[in-house]
Amino acid sequence: ISLILDKKKTFNDIYHFTYENFGNEGIKELISIIIKKLVPHLISINTESKRMFEIIYITSDYETKIDNSIDPIIVGVSLIGKIKDILEND
Repeated sequence: ISLILDKKKTFNDIYHFTYENFGNEGIKELISIIIKKLVPHLISINTESKRMFEIIYITSDYETKIDNSIDPIIVGVSLIGKIKDILEND
């Protein structure tokens, strides 16, 4: 969760964390963690409903892309990047 919420994390930080901790076979686990831990955390800090709907929508959308992806890590990294964009846009 801190990887997503920390504004100082760069693409390289996110890519290497994802690669080292999840690899190609673990991206579905990453998405599960986002759904089970990030979403409740964002609810607890009263994140705007519109942003929550966007995050849930793109998370479920990206989950369907994993099985057809040549590189699941890129799917996971781009999902994290998209969530960061949603949270950082004011």
